[in-house]
Amino acid sequence: MKTMFKAFWLITALLSLNACRKQKNESVPDKNKLVILSDYKGMFYGVNAMNGLGLWTYNMGDGDSYQWASPAVTPAKTVVYNYELNKLFCFNTANGALLWSQAVGDNYYASPLIADGLVYAAGNDKVLVLSLGDGSLVRNIAVPNGYMAHSLNFVKNRLVVGTCGGHLFGLDPVTGNELWEYESNASCYHNNPAVANGIIYIFSSGSKLSAVNAVTGAEVWSKMVQNYVNDDAPVVYNNGILYLIGYSGNKVHAFSANNGEWQHSYTLPDDEGVWYNIAPAVANGVLFVFTDANRLVAFNTGTEEIMWQTSYATITGRRAPVETVTHNRVVSVGSVSSVVWANNMLYFVAEEQMLYAADMNGEQVWKRPLNDYTHASPVVLTEKDKVFRPGTAGVVQP
Repeated sequence: MKTMFKAFWLITALLSLNACRKQKNESVPDKNKLVILSDYKGMFYGVNAMNGLGLWTYNMGDGDSYQWASPAVTPAKTVVYNYELNKLFCFNTANGALLWSQAVGDNYYASPLIADGLVYAAGNDKVLVLSLGDGSLVRNIAVPNGYMAHSLNFVKNRLVVGTCGGHLFGLDPVTGNELWEYESNASCYHNNPAVANGIIYIFSSGSKLSAVNAVTGAEVWSKMVQNYVNDDAPVVYNNGILYLIGYSGNKVHAFSANNGEWQHSYTLPDDEGVWYNIAPAVANGVLFVFTDANRLVAFNTGTEEIMWQTSYATITGRRAPVETVTHNRVVSVGSVSSVVWANNMLYFVAEEQMLYAADMNGEQVWKRPLNDYTHASPVVLTEKDKVFRPGTAGVVQP
């Protein structure tokens, strides 16, 4: 009896010790492990997220590669689209070794998507579904009406495709059948939507901000917001608020996710602007945005006041913007990226062809030179295998 009693307490003690260890491990804060991005020259980078040391690089090909789309990242594999070559490249995330490449056709904006061991990639008027293992084609999914996909998302077992022409489609990822269609006011969905709680928040180039049920495609609400934002903009969701950058003005605007009503406007310093495909980051009640004057600005989301601003300009000052024609209008653009927030660190690319990491006070932690400019914002992988992308504002959606 005494032996059984001692054994009972020994087992209980071991269980308690294991429970304490589990709680201790779960309480260990997550650390950023890897920053992954590509530049115009087709160079692909894996950078230590804590100190900026280069871990690996890969040259995807000679010549310019006008990179717009950020890579799709998993702990094991990373897939990036090369615009110049119209190809997907798949790498070992840990060491940057090329695993396979596959031609997929023309694509401009849409980042590839990884879900359930498959890669979804936009190409011409279809979405190609490839094996993540070897890049072999599994099937093609035709985009309805022959449109080109400008954004891909996987929500509630729906492949959600945004297109020019003002159409948002929910497709069956297996059969490719159209499950629903949501149409805007004959304008384009160039940028990625925000997804939260089964709702897709999307903004069209016709200044229509909409909330759409991801399962049924039914409109929850819509709002014309041309008085605030009348250019393309990715939508950022954080704590029931939607954030969009107004390219034609020097402001970032906040709207209620419940009904689309305007809430706040945040005015950038010195009439500085932000290009329309750039997304801010929002975390812990602070809005972070990187301007075309290479200035990182932090706003208090409640008071709308600037908390701090830090210049990351080159020694020669602000670089003159480059005029380009896009979507049938001439705009002046710079080569800076969205701000990516991950575990109280901020990551972004400045016009001086430099990848930066900064703390929550805007102080530089490290910087690493790139071979060329980029619009493709960085993606961060953490030690606990979480992925932080531009526009997610720290909210990692499945």
